Amino acid sequence: MDELINNDIEKAPWLQQVTKDLKGADFREKLVHIKEGIEIMPLYTASDLPEFEPDANADFLADMDDDFAAEVGNQHQQHLTWNITEDWDVSASTNMHELVQQARQRGVIDLRLHAEVDSDYDAIFDGIRKMGSPANLHFDATGPINEHTAGSWRERIGFLGDRDRLIQSIQFDPISYWEKNGYPASTNAQFDRLADAILRINGHLQDCRLIKVDTTDLADAGASSIDQLVKALHRTAVYFEEMEKRNLSLFEITQLFTFRFGVGTNYFFEMAKLRAFKILWNNLVKAYDPELDFIPTPYIHAVVSTHSFTQEDKHSNLLRSTTAAMSALLGGVDALSIPTFDLQQDAQSVRLAINIQNLLRYESYMDRYRDAANGSYYIESLTRQFGEKAWSIFIETHNA
Repeated sequence: MDELINNDIEKAPWLQQVTKDLKGADFREKLVHIKEGIEIMPLYTASDLPEFEPDANADFLADMDDDFAAEVGNQHQQHLTWNITEDWDVSASTNMHELVQQARQRGVIDLRLHAEVDSDYDAIFDGIRKMGSPANLHFDATGPINEHTAGSWRERIGFLGDRDRLIQSIQFDPISYWEKNGYPASTNAQFDRLADAILRINGHLQDCRLIKVDTTDLADAGASSIDQLVKALHRTAVYFEEMEKRNLSLFEITQLFTFRFGVGTNYFFEMAKLRAFKILWNNLVKAYDPELDFIPTPYIHAVVSTHSFTQEDKHSNLLRSTTAAMSALLGGVDALSIPTFDLQQDAQSVRLAINIQNLLRYESYMDRYRDAANGSYYIESLTRQFGEKAWSIFIETHNA
């Protein structure tokens, strides 16, 4: 305990000695460097830990049964802290029984499905009824929302019957589609249809997320962590505002978001980015409704970015993917996708990609701890800087 108490006191003489050893050279120029606008110091102590206000949402812990709390806190018990995920392009000809069965054998928990043609989902849902193995299914509905969208998805859900419990998310994300393909003359009709889809679908599914905020395009383009965080805040704020105009309360829609982030090989920065977003999400919700009693933890799906992948030595991409995956897990993601090292979907490449997560879970035991990075002076300092800078830029630029 004395060592912890004296930690801050020891920093001052260390700085004095280093300054002396530099023989007049400027300490900041020599030993402090800036990356992505973030200040990197050579030493961190407890004085660098940010101070947070008590979380009012944690009051329920005081009433928790002691035996139950002890069981939850048992560090020797594994907890499925993230879902091993695969992303698949599917079509009307996809054999869902075979796809799911093989994925389960590899250890996959989540399957995220994207059909280029929306009507192909009708055949996919027919295949789901014939599946022999269960899976958590997520459907990418990114694209323009027409007058038939809500009805089509409602019919598909009803067609599944009791298998609708397999649906974890139907991810509508018109904003990402517009930013890639151009904005329509008017977005009002699209937001009207999104609100209609939420109202008509949400009541028929349990704990299903219906809005996706995706910044993987920025990560793949090499954008900074700050830019990714700011973009996520902007897009989320637009959904807040547009859905509120259509009489959907903040309490209703905060439960419906999935956030998809690309993660690269800048090990500590990627951890801090993901951890900072959880704080920024909390700040954003409070900014729109300070009286909201409960703010859900954001559901974060991380995807290893291919920005750092090389074509010259493709197998080295497995190492890059492992580094990025560890950052994502230590950053506290809920689901993780790793692309194949050669961007092919042959059996060998798919197996190697999934085995990275299997090794991290079953040999490195990274699912034993929900927030292993908590309390690290360096990571906490990075988290604070990311949060402060992203929030400042967001406040300056939103609706500017």
